[in-house]
Amino acid sequence: MQLVKLLRFSILATLVAIAVACRREPDAEELKRALLSHPDVLYAVIRAHPADFVRVLDSAAQQARDQVRANAAEVARNQISDGFLHPRMVRSDHRAAIGSSSAPITVVEYSDFQCPFCRGERQVLVDLLKKYPTQVRIVVKHTPLESHPMARPAARVFEAIARRSPLAAYRFYDDLFEHQEQLDKDAARFLSVAARRALRKDDIARDALHDAESDSVDAIIRADEDEGRRLGFTGTPGFLINGVPVQGAIPLTIFSEIIDRELHAASIGRLGVLPASSRPSPSCSATSCPPPRRE
Repeated sequence: MQLVKLLRFSILATLVAIAVACRREPDAEELKRALLSHPDVLYAVIRAHPADFVRVLDSAAQQARDQVRANAAEVARNQISDGFLHPRMVRSDHRAAIGSSSAPITVVEYSDFQCPFCRGERQVLVDLLKKYPTQVRIVVKHTPLESHPMARPAARVFEAIARRSPLAAYRFYDDLFEHQEQLDKDAARFLSVAARRALRKDDIARDALHDAESDSVDAIIRADEDEGRRLGFTGTPGFLINGVPVQGAIPLTIFSEIIDRELHAASIGRLGVLPASSRPSPSCSATSCPPPRRE
């Protein structure tokens, strides 16, 4: 607070020098005008007390970051409340998944392999499976951003590997996020090496890399992108937690709130929680299902 007092004293002194007859303490607008007219006052204080200035600046920046997080959390909670009332169900039984095949909760991640926030969520999803080992399954879908040119090729390789081994696909997923910076350096070589590490056989990896260039794999990615847009996701990551859409990097606590509520709803016979084996119903289209009603 010493710096703030010094600034206020310096500005006050400037105002007194400008208008000696002034006896009252200057208001905010006068302080602003004084600084704009005499910025050298502020510069002199900063030069004289640089450490104090940095501390005050860091504190203000932290307060701003905390406010941004609080606002984002409020938006997320509003999304979640709306999601419980109007769940959005999508088809996921035909995609590579990790977790129990009979889990009542399906988390669909809409991801981008070059997104730093998606990379950060990887550990959250690991912790989620540890917390709910038999109750949650995770499915990865792809919404690569144009600003991340190697995210689409990486997604295509993931899907090509998934056709051969879902477990290998998630080894590839972990490898890419663990060494994400390699996608900016030598992506083609890294994707090839990561595919071989995931599949553990060079010949199968070569087939997968060739398959990754096929129209059928490209169609999977494009369908995911269309689905993400329909869900309202405008960035990555996005999550659909048993029909509840939430955009952005979210902590384990938010996942747990939604999952615990879904599990409770299932335990008392509420609609809207379907086991993975029964989703989607035969009447579903290729990409989505009508949302179930909730009482």
